Amino acid sequence: GAKPEYIISRFGRDFSNPTTYTLSYTFRYGHRLALAANHLIRNNKYRDRKLCLARSENPDTRIHWLEDNVPHPVVKIIKQLRENGGTLSNAAVLVRIYAQSVLVELALLEHGIPYRLVGHDTVFSCVEIKALLGYLLLCQGSLINIDENSNRETRRAVITAMLTNPHLWLKKEAINSLAEDILSGKKTAPDLIRHYAAQVDATYPATRMKGLAQTWQMIAKTPATTPAAAVLTKVVHETELFDHYLYASRPDTAANKIKTCNSFIRFARRSGLNVNGFLDEIRNLAASGATDDTESLLITSIHRAKGLEWPTVILPGLEDGVVPFRREEDTCLEGEDDNDDIEDERRLFYVAMTRACEQLFLIHPSDTRLKRRREQGDCCRPDSTEEGAFPASCFVYEANLEFSDRLGAGIGSPDTVSGPLTAVDISIGQQYLKLVKARIQLKRVAKKAGRARRSGKKENFGKKDILTINDLTLGLMVQHSAYGSGAVTRIVRSRGVVDVMFEEHGSKRLVVSVARLRE
Repeated sequence: GAKPEYIISRFGRDFSNPTTYTLSYTFRYGHRLALAANHLIRNNKYRDRKLCLARSENPDTRIHWLEDNVPHPVVKIIKQLRENGGTLSNAAVLVRIYAQSVLVELALLEHGIPYRLVGHDTVFSCVEIKALLGYLLLCQGSLINIDENSNRETRRAVITAMLTNPHLWLKKEAINSLAEDILSGKKTAPDLIRHYAAQVDATYPATRMKGLAQTWQMIAKTPATTPAAAVLTKVVHETELFDHYLYASRPDTAANKIKTCNSFIRFARRSGLNVNGFLDEIRNLAASGATDDTESLLITSIHRAKGLEWPTVILPGLEDGVVPFRREEDTCLEGEDDNDDIEDERRLFYVAMTRACEQLFLIHPSDTRLKRRREQGDCCRPDSTEEGAFPASCFVYEANLEFSDRLGAGIGSPDTVSGPLTAVDISIGQQYLKLVKARIQLKRVAKKAGRARRSGKKENFGKKDILTINDLTLGLMVQHSAYGSGAVTRIVRSRGVVDVMFEEHGSKRLVVSVARLRE
C-alpha cells in the first residue's frame, strides 16, 4: 500500500509543520550514473523534485550499453571482469521477471561459468521448460524407455509437465495415473490420452484431451532431424499453450511463463541444431548445472536487490514490454501521460541501475532509433515499434546514456573537456552542474530528423500495421497469416486475447501480442 504521495505531501497534511531533511547525496556511485538515473526518474510526476548527486570521492561508475547477440553479452562481461582481477561474487545479474534469466543461464552453462539463481527455479527445473523438452524427447522417440529405470522419476516429472502445460483440467490423481500409464509403455501415449478422454463426462476437457492426443501423435511422427526450434514452435501453436497461460494464470504470471517459453525457443533457434543435436547440447548443459558456491555469479530479481549493492551490475533483456513490465493494453507512448504502473516500473528500474558501484551493464535488443537518439543526447522515448520489431526499453531512452556518460566524465576530469558538450536535452545536465558547482559549458542542439525507410518513405512510427489490443473493436475485419480473414467477435483486454470468426477456419482465440493481426 505504499505510495509516493505519503512522503511528498500526505505527511505534511497529517502532521503539521514538519521539517524536511533532503538526502541529496549518494555515497555509492559516480556522476555518470547519477546523471543517467536523474534523467530517468524526472519522467515521474509523483516524486520529490530533488536531484541525486554523487560525491566527488565516489567511484567513477562506468555505464556500458550492449546489444543482445550471440554469444550472450554476459559471457564477454564476465570474461573481462575476470581478466581485470574481479571475482564473480562482486557481480550480480538483476532481472525484472525470471523469464529474462533463461537465456543468461543457458549462456553461462554453455561457457562453464558458475552461477546461483535466487528466488526461482533454475532453467531445467522450470516446469515450462520441462514440458517443451518433453516434446523434443517425444519427437526423438526417447521420452519413454521401459528398459531404463534409473531416471524414471525424472521422466514422470517431464510427462506430468507435458500434461499440465497446457493443463487438461483433470484432478491431480488422474494426471498422475495417466503419466504412470504413459511411462509404462503398454500403449502409445496418444491412445492412452484418448482412452482417458472417453471416461471424462465434461465436453471441454474431453475435447482438449483429444486435441492433445493428436498433437502428441503428430510430434511423435516428426523426424528428429527437424530443427528443434521448428518443433517447439509447432507445439506452442498446436496446444494453444499461451492462450492457456493467459486464462489460467494471473497476467504477470502468464507473461513470465510466455516469456520463458519464448526465451527457450529463441535459444533453440540460435543454436541452429536439429532435435537430436539440441537434446545432446541440453544434456551437456544440464550436467554442469547451477551451484550454491559463493564464488559464483548471482542472478536474482530487482525486487530482491533493493537495499543491496555490487561493484558490477548487469541488467539483461531490456526490451520494451518486459522493462517496463506491462500487459498489451498498457502504453508508454511519446507525448502521453504516464499511468501509475509505468511510474512504479520506472522507480523499480531506478533501483536496478543504482545498485552498481563501479560498472553498470545495460543489455538491450538492437534498435536503430536508440543509437541515433543516444548519440544526439535525445532522451525522448519512441512512440511505437519500428517495422514490427520490439525496441529497447523506453527507460533506456529516457536515461540519456551517452550525454550522461560524457558529462559525468567531464565533471570528474574537467581538463579532458574541450569545447561545449552538445545534446538535444541538457536541462538535467544544467541543474546538476549548478548543484555540484562544476563549470562545463553545455549547448543545446536541434533534434535531427529520422532517416527515411528503405522504401523511400519517411519514418512514421505512429502508423502501426500490426494491431494491438487497443486497436481492436467488435466486428472489425482482420487478417491472420495462417487463418486468413475474419471478424472480431470478442475482446478480453485485461487478458490480451481476442476471439475471431475466420471465414475458412471458424472461431479462434488468439493472443494479440503473438497473432500479429492486420486490419
